[in-house]
Amino acid sequence: QGRSKGEASYNSSSSFLNKKPTTDKNDVFRKISEALQKDPELGYWRQKELKPKQVVNEWMPKSGMSAAEMIESLKHCRFEMVDLGVEESKPVENVFNYFFRVIEKTGYYPKPKGYKSFEEKRIEREQERAKQLREEAERLEAARNERLEAETKIEFEKMMQDPESELYKTCYAELNQYQKRNKSMISEAMWRIFKKKWENDEIA
Repeated sequence: QGRSKGEASYNSSSSFLNKKPTTDKNDVFRKISEALQKDPELGYWRQKELKPKQVVNEWMPKSGMSAAEMIESLKHCRFEMVDLGVEESKPVENVFNYFFRVIEKTGYYPKPKGYKSFEEKRIEREQERAKQLREEAERLEAARNERLEAETKIEFEKMMQDPESELYKTCYAELNQYQKRNKSMISEAMWRIFKKKWENDEIA
């Protein structure tokens, strides 16, 4: 007796789920090609005129790397050649051969010490810029506060030099008897009263 439709559907689904994923060479070629064309971190390899065909047909089969691993390895090598100056200090006459020898030996291009991706560098630049802006804002705020303090003191001194002014009399009236009797305390006490009125916009 034949299987029911439900059984057939279940077995078909199980067969599909258990099927091992296949590596589509066209898909790999597309990923490598797009990375070499568009990824800013691979501009070094574009200048070297590295072709996707060489990567997919020659390097990947011998190293066993996936497309993602190969792209990461190319970035690691670029960092070592450019940021660490290996290409000039060695010197490296043919970076293609140099890169291939490493991946053929290790199956992967190791992450160099201190490696930072372009994205990490961009984030660091943004953070540094944000820090600079915060510091600039703090300096501007401090300068503004100093200017306001200086303006307040100038107006205070003008008031103190004119005891007959209404402002002086208003501030003086708020002193207690002890402050009024101690002339050494008058100026400091008057400053506190004046500054409070100034900050509360009570002074025209």
